[in-house]
Amino acid sequence: MDGEACADQMAEYDAGVNQAHAGAIAKICQPGGAQNECPGYSSNAQVIGLCLQQMWDEGPPPVEPCEGECFQTYGHFINMTDLSMKRVACGFYTTASGKVWAVQNFTR
Repeated sequence: MDGEACADQMAEYDAGVNQAHAGAIAKICQPGGAQNECPGYSSNAQVIGLCLQQMWDEGPPPVEPCEGECFQTYGHFINMTDLSMKRVACGFYTTASGKVWAVQNFTR
């Protein structure tokens, strides 16, 4: 399964169980090295304009290495700026009620 198909499958799975990262935890496909997720947004435009911006706005962590609670706070930004990540696969799923779930799987 290619990266985009896996990301789409994970977005649909996570929406179905209403839990971010559930597909990655269940290993329903091979996502890669890291994952960010925008769960239950009102539109694709909101995923791009709000969710991804919020992740970026976390900014760089105050300490290195950033683990545990630090990573919980800054992990999205870390994933987005990790120079060892060479690809990102984006998956989208829209629920029957119109909520958009978007997954970004980063790979080395």
